[in-house]
Amino acid sequence: MSDNLQQLGGHWAVVTGSSRGIGRAIALELAAAGANVTIHAGSRGDLAAEVAAEATQMGVATACVVSDLSTAHGRDALLAATIGVRPISIWVNNAGVDVLTGPAADWSFAEKLQALWAVDVEATIMLSRAAGTAMRNADGGVILNMSWDQAEAGMAGDSGEMFAAVKGAVAAF
Repeated sequence: MSDNLQQLGGHWAVVTGSSRGIGRAIALELAAAGANVTIHAGSRGDLAAEVAAEATQMGVATACVVSDLSTAHGRDALLAATIGVRPISIWVNNAGVDVLTGPAADWSFAEKLQALWAVDVEATIMLSRAAGTAMRNADGGVILNMSWDQAEAGMAGDSGEMFAAVKGAVAAF
């Protein structure tokens, strides 16, 4: 368990984009600190189940939700499976679109920007507002929104420009 995390036993956390990468690491650190964790995946339920199984071995409860946060329907599905089902104390907006690899690498600049904006910005804002309202009506909580350390400076090239814009918007929110 990380020395800099408080004991979180009994609390529920939701980590978007937690089926792999940074989100996976965050979810597992929260579980190691005793938090029950909802693992979210945009499409790979098998990966979410693997993370949930690993967290469950730490003695916490888990749930898995697969939903596309680029759509209102997908955001609503995540909210319906979390808020109102159990009290949420921690909400981490980590989900992001990978436009550098896979099929998305061949998308146009406009398509990449639209996808990034929908997930990285719009979903972050909409989910934060819903989680914040629920937390305000309960015993409080914390919302963490993931940005990028280069959001203010940016980087050369299309990807750097897009990431700086969307993560800068998240940081400003």
